[in-house]
Parts: sequence; C-alpha cells; structure tokens
Amino acid sequence: MSIEIIGQHLPIIEEGDKLPELIEQETDYQEDDVLVISETIVSRARGRTRKLEEVRVGEKAKQLSKENDKDPRICQLILNKASEIIATGEGFVITEINGLVCANAGIDLSNSKEGKAILPLKNPNKIAEEYSQKLGGGVIISDSVGRSFRRGAVGLAIGYSGLSPFSSYIGQKDLFGREM
Repeated sequence: MSIEIIGQHLPIIEEGDKLPELIEQETDYQEDDVLVISETIVSRARGRTRKLEEVRVGEKAKQLSKENDKDPRICQLILNKASEIIATGEGFVITEINGLVCANAGIDLSNSKEGKAILPLKNPNKIAEEYSQKLGGGVIISDSVGRSFRRGAVGLAIGYSGLSPFSSYIGQKDLFGREM
C-alpha cells in the first residue's frame, strides 16, 4: 500500500457553502480517496461562527480577560464552551472541552473574518460521516493543537468516517518480545 498526500485548494469558504459539492467541483478528489479537511472551513461552511459584537460579556469573562490580556468577548466564548479552565496566563487560557485539553476551548480567530470567531464543531464524527457518504471515500476532520512544553502544533483528527483508524495491539509482542 502507498500513501500520496496531495494538497488541494478551495475558494474562501462562506456560511452555507456545500463542502462536498465544492470538493468534487474544485479538486481532484476521487472516490476511495481519504479527504483530510480542516475544522475551520467546516465550521465556516456550517455557520459555526460568532460575531464578537453580539457577545454579552459577564463578570467572569472580564476577570479572565484581565488575567490573560485577551478580548473579554473571546473570554466569554471560552467560558461558554469550556468544561473546565485548567490554567491561565498572559496570552493563554488552557481548557478542557469534550475530554481534550486545548487552548481557548477551541475558539479561533485565525482564518476568520474581521470581528468573527470560529467555534468548534458540535459533532465532527457525524459531519465526517455525512461527507463520506456524499463523496464515497474516507473523511477526516482535523484541527491543529499545541503540545505541552513543545513548540509548534500538530494535526489532530477530531472526526472521521469511511475508514478504520484504530488497530489494537493488545496481546501482541513488541520489538523485544514483550506483550503489549
């Protein structure tokens, strides 16, 4: 088996855009390919954005903003989404959301229009399944996440469908004969 990674370009995605149809029209995607698509453009297409001018800021968000020097409206969105605030400091808020430790509860300003924040998807596996059925291949929805005490970010599959991403090695031997 071989894997070939081919970057594809799409137009700027707007709310209401039908991503599977755009992907078929604008890319070389073929049935049985595995599509990796960023959460950001899926969120934008599905209207998972919020106008900052519409965010009502509470006292907790104002206090959090003082602790980390973030816009109080962003802090309010973080508080609305996060299950737990784990740590804060100048310029950062570390949160837990859906069992994942991440910055800012997944609230993102990068690649969003001025005055809007991008919100995390509610059910990325369900969306990946919908796209997989329409496109006829595997779909992975990815997001970039930081790594504790390291520089940079890595891609993380937050939703998938149309492929089997897991293998169990329980009971098998490692390189040195130890049972896993």
